[in-house]
Amino acid sequence: MQLLFLEKRLNIRANIVYNTRESNKLPVIIFNPERIFLMKPLTKRKQQALDTKNKIYKAAVGLFKDKGYENVTVSEICQKAGVSVGCFYNSFPSKDQLILEEFVEANKYYERIYLELPPDLDYLEKIVKFMDGVHEYSIQTGKERFRASYCSLIGPGKKTDYFLNEERPFFKITLKLIEEGQKNGILRREYSPREITLMIVASMYGYHYTWLIYDDFDLKKVGIQTIKSLLNGLCQQRCV
Repeated sequence: MQLLFLEKRLNIRANIVYNTRESNKLPVIIFNPERIFLMKPLTKRKQQALDTKNKIYKAAVGLFKDKGYENVTVSEICQKAGVSVGCFYNSFPSKDQLILEEFVEANKYYERIYLELPPDLDYLEKIVKFMDGVHEYSIQTGKERFRASYCSLIGPGKKTDYFLNEERPFFKITLKLIEEGQKNGILRREYSPREITLMIVASMYGYHYTWLIYDDFDLKKVGIQTIKSLLNGLCQQRCV
């Protein structure tokens, strides 16, 4: 399956790798800022399958929000969506895999944020604005859906490297921005672009987790403070 994004300044090809057999395998969008392809129209049968999948997903999200992820069964999702249990499993291998569709949506949103950054924006403002968009998406998505996503990744018996998967668009976009900063002499070369990206990604997941725990935690404020502190420590001179 291919996701396509048309943009004058940057051409992107994003491939989704989706394993329907293993519930602990996650959909991964591979970010490639060099090529672009046009998507072939879906057949009627494939469109119907996609519509059913979307119906199930929307029904599940509503139930997760009302009752909490752990308290919702596949049968309840099917009843609300008006589909059979067999139809559910034709679309999603498990309830866990269903909520991980959230990460696919997040990946698409992160790419759109990046593409919409003003071309004349100062380099460091560009990073801050991108991260601010990431935080805004989290807030708009809501804590309950994020908790469900986190539980499906790090709950009892779960094991995944998805958070630090270097093929995710968020990782690749951040890496690209860091490479740009070092190339232009704004960021020091004490650490490699990959090492700096890992610092940013790890810190982002850390304060997101704190946000999920505490009701009065200001995600956007703390997130931007954290990113600015990291950047100031990596700049040739104080920069943000």
